[in-house]
Amino acid sequence: MNKSVYRRPDKPLKIAVRQRREAKVEYSQVLPTPLMVDSLTECHVTPPNIASLMAEYLCCDGMEVLEPQGGTGSLVHAALVNGAESVVCVERHASLYNYIVERFLQSVQSINGCFLEFSEQCQRDRKRYSRILTNPPFKAVKKHIAASLDLLDSNGIMIALVPIAFSHPLASDLELLPETTFVHAKVRTKIVIFEK
Repeated sequence: MNKSVYRRPDKPLKIAVRQRREAKVEYSQVLPTPLMVDSLTECHVTPPNIASLMAEYLCCDGMEVLEPQGGTGSLVHAALVNGAESVVCVERHASLYNYIVERFLQSVQSINGCFLEFSEQCQRDRKRYSRILTNPPFKAVKKHIAASLDLLDSNGIMIALVPIAFSHPLASDLELLPETTFVHAKVRTKIVIFEK
């Protein structure tokens, strides 16, 4: 047996430090305030991967997109990333509205108000949208989908995240979402498409 295998070769045990550089780490002085979402808002935040998938289905490249229930802006962000030219976002609750305004600054037209009232006003003004991306409140899903469809232009597309039991003559199912998508709401959901 060769004993030299068990010996350390002649290497220095210490190395002199020639120059020590300081690592420059920049920290933000302002910590972001956490957004507290009250259960009364019925804001079920769309997970980023689901929002991205919905925006891909929408084909919003170079289009104006309406997001009827802004929430925390997940769908707004996904639409912008997928090439939407502009986004109109409606949010009723002041804290969520302020969050969206701060998050997107001038890149999104944010409207603080009830979407159902906004829909009525758009119908009076004959304003229509060719692309709508929505995650409506689960309890009032039928009213919100009907109001959204009233604003959908001919040849328009709407992608919606709805409870699995939802059905509509103009809706086609695209994907059933995992049970874990909205754990706190205890609602199974799916992505549907409306085409006029």
